[in-house]
Amino acid sequence: MVVTSPNQDWIPEYPMERSIIQTFSDGLWGVREYSRWPQELVHGMWHITCIPRRGSAVGLPSVLWHRLNPDEDWYEDPRAGLQHVGFIRTSLVEPLRSAAESMLNSYRSVPKHERGRCVLGEQICMLLDQSIEHMTRLPARPSVAVAVAAHVQRLTLELAGLKLYLDVVTRRIETAGNFSTELLDVLGAFVKGGTAAQTLTRVGLPVWFLQPLTPHIKIWRVVFPCPVLDLSNSASETAILHAPHVRAGVMNLTGNWLATMVQGVSMQLCSITLPTLFGAGGDEPGEGDRAKRPRPLPSTLRSKTIELPTIASQSRGRVDGPVKKSRGRGGKHNKARQSETSRTAASEQRPDVQASVPPTPGPSVRSDAVLRPSQHHIASPFYDLPIWWERALRLAGTLPQPPKSAVYFYPPPFLLDTKVHRYLHNLLRIRHFCRLRLFDATISGHPLSIAEWRAALWGDYFFKADPAVNKSEGHQRRAKRRFDDRNAVARLFGNVAAMKPYCDTDTPYLGGLTVTSEVAARDARVRYHLLWEAHETNWRCELLALDQAVVSREGWPIMERWEREAEVSAVWGEGSGVTLPLVVPPDPDWKKGLQALRALLRLMSRWPEYPETLRSMPTLDEDWTSDDYDEAQCCAVSFYTTTFVRCFHRLPIPPIAFPEDYHL
Repeated sequence: MVVTSPNQDWIPEYPMERSIIQTFSDGLWGVREYSRWPQELVHGMWHITCIPRRGSAVGLPSVLWHRLNPDEDWYEDPRAGLQHVGFIRTSLVEPLRSAAESMLNSYRSVPKHERGRCVLGEQICMLLDQSIEHMTRLPARPSVAVAVAAHVQRLTLELAGLKLYLDVVTRRIETAGNFSTELLDVLGAFVKGGTAAQTLTRVGLPVWFLQPLTPHIKIWRVVFPCPVLDLSNSASETAILHAPHVRAGVMNLTGNWLATMVQGVSMQLCSITLPTLFGAGGDEPGEGDRAKRPRPLPSTLRSKTIELPTIASQSRGRVDGPVKKSRGRGGKHNKARQSETSRTAASEQRPDVQASVPPTPGPSVRSDAVLRPSQHHIASPFYDLPIWWERALRLAGTLPQPPKSAVYFYPPPFLLDTKVHRYLHNLLRIRHFCRLRLFDATISGHPLSIAEWRAALWGDYFFKADPAVNKSEGHQRRAKRRFDDRNAVARLFGNVAAMKPYCDTDTPYLGGLTVTSEVAARDARVRYHLLWEAHETNWRCELLALDQAVVSREGWPIMERWEREAEVSAVWGEGSGVTLPLVVPPDPDWKKGLQALRALLRLMSRWPEYPETLRSMPTLDEDWTSDDYDEAQCCAVSFYTTTFVRCFHRLPIPPIAFPEDYHL
């Protein structure tokens, strides 16, 4: 075999396919890095040949070709809650993000009928969006952070090649003209067919023709293959497994690996599976951990999902019959229960809620039963819920005792409606880790029960021996479970996160504010920001979880999974706040919430028992009236709440307005 070229005076090293793709310290794939080095032409992926070369006159910033170095370009983030995790330095991340977003906007400006020529376009945009989010928001170890940033470079260059292909090359292909003298400054491709070599030459793309050596080949000059010089030759610790389904030829010169590798690397770097929200005391803790471990590249790729298995209804959970009397423990515990009950009674008398909320038809509860916020709506003394959320939660009534303890992805906000200011002060220390553990595959991220979150917020991360209980076997079993749960929290925060036990002299930061224990107790801005964050984080995770529960993704290809998750993310849009049920007519700005509301309706339209009221809403934005918006908002929130309760047997955490009056 020889390699010839009709329009190039050099021969690049040929990237023969391997079953193991070696990755390097710069996050790239060496000679198989398709965004920097010519590859074999792949059917349906001609845009790879159109990726601009470094230094070409296409106006792309040089940061897209910057050779990343984990020793120089990465820094440790002290706020992450884990040791030796961090980000690529800001001086690189900001121009890289700007270049990627600019290319996304440039590609999306191409008319839709032109973009339809290449089905990979929207998929590349989706992968790039996820990679940018991962690079800028999730701290990681040096090799992973570099690999993610390199993937942003890779996908941005690929999108640039796709745009050049749509703008220039397709028009050249469709005409009969000869553009061989108007050579494009792009990567080009290796080809094995004479027809493909002739076509690439005619449209002005660099081409290298693999063919058998025969006496009929005209050779003008013999050169040696050029090795890759501007990429790292320092191999990284982890190679990428690749198992193509089709192999041909003794030299293994197949090209079917490229599309699979792009999706596979995106899945390994940017696809995250959040833990299952099982009730406490159900499955073994290790089950959630195993679900998050990185796997070799499978034939059916999986994506970021939240799986919330539904809890089957059990007759013993009903409260229609006699309710077991709970024994009061006296002291501050009884006072706490009385204050919660009185707070609920006071909120029920509020005229703004009472006027719009009909009597609650929930099941009856004995007066001596404890009202738990996971089963019965208890109004906060610090903020008001949006009116339709308040109405939906009250209409849910008092839920029966679930078969398992309720668990939450993030500290539930009702734990912050407390006079225990230590919870607020310690949450400022651990909040970054509480978020990171949901997305880092190396950390146990299973949701915690209310008791476990209390222990985490209290901050005593010491191991304690099992107490001596001289009571029945049931008491001993429950006491052991309580101590095991507390020790698990101590192990998570004390060992994994390497956090010291709480000390009231700690001074964590919230924005630019240094928060002492006294500031946490007195400055209302601290509480309101933490309350909003608790609502927002739980609400987003629970929406993903509920959609996963009612719309099964089993058997879906990876791209369809990510497209569905993009529909979920559209509910809160690009900003950090949730507009959805916060703007209520006759507010003249109600149209600001229309896009978020319509995104929620599109998402829920695939849920079982989707209301006909929502299905009959206008299809165009200009046809909506304030009455339509009000009715759809009320019905959507009610449908969401009833579906969540039916699936998980606890009340959902709703979103609240960002505390603008308490802005830092």
